[in-house]
Amino acid sequence: MSKILLFGAGKSATVLIDYLVVQCARLNHFLEVVDAGPQVANQKVADACTRAGISAERVTSRQYSIDSEPDRQASIQSADGVISLLPPHLHSIVAKDCLHFQRPLFTASYVDDQVKSMRADIE
Repeated sequence: MSKILLFGAGKSATVLIDYLVVQCARLNHFLEVVDAGPQVANQKVADACTRAGISAERVTSRQYSIDSEPDRQASIQSADGVISLLPPHLHSIVAKDCLHFQRPLFTASYVDDQVKSMRADIE
């Protein structure tokens, strides 16, 4: 069983969360959704499960700031893959931990200079 970690549950995350909830149930995977906003991740997960008619047993949500190193690193370390829908300037924080724990990172954003500077380590 794999665990997917999603950072960011803003407006653009709704469709992805809906998709991942269904796929995790179908493939016997787990999903953890993290957002800094109070109850944002909880609500997105609950809504996605309701729309899909799926129980939330394979989906968890957590609230913490991406700046919370212990929380962030624990989530990344326990994941098999990480998706960041955070603002682009925050991807480098996640990318450093993904490198450290050797976890793949996916993002829809363009690569900024901070992430570009990690190119040798990434390769």
